[in-house]
Amino acid sequence: MIQSTIHKSLLKLCCVFSLIALSGCSGLGMFNGYTWTQKGEYKIITRNDDLYLERLDGSDSKRLTHTPDKISSSARYVVDGKYIVYGEANSNQFGSKYYIIPAEGDDAQKKEITEQEFLGFR
Repeated sequence: MIQSTIHKSLLKLCCVFSLIALSGCSGLGMFNGYTWTQKGEYKIITRNDDLYLERLDGSDSKRLTHTPDKISSSARYVVDGKYIVYGEANSNQFGSKYYIIPAEGDDAQKKEITEQEFLGFR
């Protein structure tokens, strides 16, 4: 049931990204300030279409992604909090790409994963 709900939500998100791609828009800031996930004293939020790891009070902010002309979203912790998976979309492609990074790292260490892997990570 939960996986079905998550899958439906991701499909809706992919539709949004697809519409953005078709319209030629990028850098919309559409998720600015949105908290994707929280673990302990930290949360992952979107700011200026990039992902940031910061304390719940907004201090100790660390930029996780550096994606000009792309929107980073749908971030969540996986593998007992050791990694973060997230999606990216831009105006030059239809659909999204998915990545995994170490929870304490940044997108310099990112590895592309399939949508199926993205959906299957716990």
